[in-house]
Amino acid sequence: MKGSVFLVWLLLSLPCIGQEGYRHLTIKNGLSQGSINTIFKDSRGFVWLASQEGLNRYDGTNIKVYQFIDEDSTTIGGGNLRGIVEDANGDLWIGSGDCLNRYNRKLNNFTRFYSNSSKRSTITTVFYANKQEIWYINEEEGVVALNYKSFQKRKIWRDFIYKADYLSGKVKKDPVLPIVWILLPKGVVGYNYQTREETILSPKILPNPSNITSFEVDSEGNIWGVSASQLWKYSMLSKQVKSFQLPNLRGIKPTTYDIKESSDTKKLVISGNYGLVIFDKLKERVSRYYIHQMNNTRSLSNWEISTAILDNQQILWANPDPVGIDVILPEHFQINTFDSNPCDFGEFNGASIRGIAEDEEHNLWVGSIDEGLWYIKMNPERNKGLEEPLSLQKFTTKDGLPDNDVNDILIDANGIVWVATFLGMAYFDKQRKKFIPISNHGDSNNYVNANYVLELCNYKDNQILLSTMSGLFLLKNKQITAFSRDREPGSGSLYYDSMAQRLYVGWREKGMAVYSTKAEKLVLLPKLFLPGLNVMEFYKQPKTDVLWVSSNKGLVKFDAKKLQILHAFTNRNGLINNVVYATMPFRNYLWLSTNKGVAQFDLSKEKFKAITQEEFREYNRNASLMTSNGTFYFGSTHGLTYFNPTILPSTHSLINIYLTDMAVNDKPLAIEKGHIGEQDKIVLNYDENTITLSYVGIDYQN
Repeated sequence: MKGSVFLVWLLLSLPCIGQEGYRHLTIKNGLSQGSINTIFKDSRGFVWLASQEGLNRYDGTNIKVYQFIDEDSTTIGGGNLRGIVEDANGDLWIGSGDCLNRYNRKLNNFTRFYSNSSKRSTITTVFYANKQEIWYINEEEGVVALNYKSFQKRKIWRDFIYKADYLSGKVKKDPVLPIVWILLPKGVVGYNYQTREETILSPKILPNPSNITSFEVDSEGNIWGVSASQLWKYSMLSKQVKSFQLPNLRGIKPTTYDIKESSDTKKLVISGNYGLVIFDKLKERVSRYYIHQMNNTRSLSNWEISTAILDNQQILWANPDPVGIDVILPEHFQINTFDSNPCDFGEFNGASIRGIAEDEEHNLWVGSIDEGLWYIKMNPERNKGLEEPLSLQKFTTKDGLPDNDVNDILIDANGIVWVATFLGMAYFDKQRKKFIPISNHGDSNNYVNANYVLELCNYKDNQILLSTMSGLFLLKNKQITAFSRDREPGSGSLYYDSMAQRLYVGWREKGMAVYSTKAEKLVLLPKLFLPGLNVMEFYKQPKTDVLWVSSNKGLVKFDAKKLQILHAFTNRNGLINNVVYATMPFRNYLWLSTNKGVAQFDLSKEKFKAITQEEFREYNRNASLMTSNGTFYFGSTHGLTYFNPTILPSTHSLINIYLTDMAVNDKPLAIEKGHIGEQDKIVLNYDENTITLSYVGIDYQN
């Protein structure tokens, strides 16, 4: 065949691994088998997964398995299931190792169609459906179009010899021309069933000839195929071939198993022994890729992806053969934990986190109660919201810490890491790679309380303020001196307003004290504010006099100029929990960590937004951080969580509702014909007035 060839090399600066949410379905979740031949999403929103061990229907929560039962003719045919299509009636057609099968949706059962009167097994693959016909291919009949209304058959390619390895991914109907395309050893063969002519797209037409392992016919009639690391596009109109170099994601000889056009027809989903590649048809470049990472549940479960689809909700469904199904949700708000990263963090994932800081090299220092402190080396090229730890090192009293109970971590203007513990202070010596303890002798009458350091705060002239159980102290040049005379036990909360020259201090279970630092000596304002509150943290809203105060009795809006409460927000105002530990700003929102999960507060509307969370964790004070790449961290009583604040949580989503059962007057409703979920109407008597409906919400995103 003659034609022109264009070679296009993809840029090496590929996009990073997707930041989407991941779900993994295995036989533990109810799948009949981990190897899936076909993934299909129907008009009702169900996802159907065809395997050798039956047909699986998934609704986002439950998996229902339909399997062959020899003595029950209303079950699906046996053997390997091959291809799924949906007709205009909403019924599904599935090929199997025995026969052609129709799933009768209204009856919730199957009808088998054998190719011979003896009901001898005939390997069948279904690959196309329109308003009148379904198209299939089998060993005895070749390529056939079946009118599912009249049950008349049309022989499309009667002399074609079928082989069992021609699965639905390798047989396609051209949407523009009267051609059926099939992948054969000699290449992609197109049979024009009107002229009975054949078109052969062989590897010889490619710039670097090699075997074609998979192909797709897109909605415009273009033929796409993969040979080794080449993706190519053939136009039947121009007779031209364009070739694109695919990335080598795994570093081995690539083999592509399947190509599928996305539901919106804008992309190609390419799967193989290297993971997943998403190719943008309009921009003609790779837009995204997905790989497997050991011990990382936010990656593919396996390198070997046999087939994948991108559905109408932009959800990726992939079969990491033979593990099951990976569901990759589009980028959405998600609170993540570090136990989903490729490091064995051991007890770190269950530790009570207190104290988080990021150093000059963008690595993390994370403290805990009882377990000491961890240094987490991060990938310096990580993107926002996608944290990638490379290694983890633990420090305890053996490494110089005064105590394994950490209260706070601070990195000063010189890049020195300071740690506050129950038994004193310490700083990290980079050369000696250990912590050097510093004792506080500023209160000779109560040495223990003076060294019970609750929080650290940067102060003027590169000094550090210490909040302790014996009042305030000042750290300068690695020497600690008394800073206040009141000796009030702190609550672990400090905020220094350098513009107003005021220091705000939480007094343990008493309220908030305010100091003026304008004079040489510290001056305590005579009034105690927010009486009875245990103050956790402060945030001064820019260009305003508003000071937001986190406390054990909600979020307080405080006028820092007039020194008065403007409003107190509690669970009566929609706050998820009244114990608020941390307040972190982003754009026009405050993010709060509480005793019952994460909350979001709209500053302009002064209203809380509900946040969908897989787990409503109990968080800790002194355990919040926004890193240099914009990721938010909150430390909880059992591990460290993080999320990307640029993705706003959705407050609602539309889902499909499918009725599964109905009872009238506490008795199951008897329906003469059909399934309750497929009824147009149900007529009841006047006295049948107590109705119970059972349904499933088909939801894959929440």
